[in-house]
Amino acid sequence: MIDMKLANSSKFHAFTLIELLFAMVVIGMLLLVGISAVNGSRFYGRRVCVDELVGIFDQARSRAIIRHRPIIVALIDPSDVDGAGTTRVGLYQMDEWPVLLAEPLETERVNSWWFTHPGVEIVGGSDDGLINPRDAAELRLRETSDSVVMRVHAVVFNAQGQIIYPAGIEPVEVLTTGGEVIDNQIRVGRMTGRCYALSP
Repeated sequence: MIDMKLANSSKFHAFTLIELLFAMVVIGMLLLVGISAVNGSRFYGRRVCVDELVGIFDQARSRAIIRHRPIIVALIDPSDVDGAGTTRVGLYQMDEWPVLLAEPLETERVNSWWFTHPGVEIVGGSDDGLINPRDAAELRLRETSDSVVMRVHAVVFNAQGQIIYPAGIEPVEVLTTGGEVIDNQIRVGRMTGRCYALSP
């Protein structure tokens, strides 16, 4: 039996239904803000990655024109890099572009490796039937200071800033993904070598 004096005293406190509903609304709003912030930071990371890739292609084109030499934008798959989980991108220069690609190309690296952001991958395929360097034959590169031969997917600019590899007449398209769907397309004009990003 409950003592009536004890039941009516102020020692027993409970939440009212309104207070519980208010607390649930506040928790729901905090969760909503937290989830949108996480999704926004993922999108921002992918967008920064695409902007950096556009900058790398622009840098390669500029170097080719200034140095009057072919510049190779080398893309190395995550599976080829001891479990790093990101695509590596590097710039290489060479004296001249060969007529045949039978032997490994003697090159010199002109910058340090750049890595895509975690979870962002450069993938093959094409949305518009354009040439994707990930679908073209790999080039074999050998640095002049090293005897190791690397296999890379590549885009090569000639001394006029035009794309000479992969061969073709269409622009080159590089696709990035942060999951199961294509996030962004980067297109590089064949004759002008100008690079621009298309958002989906």
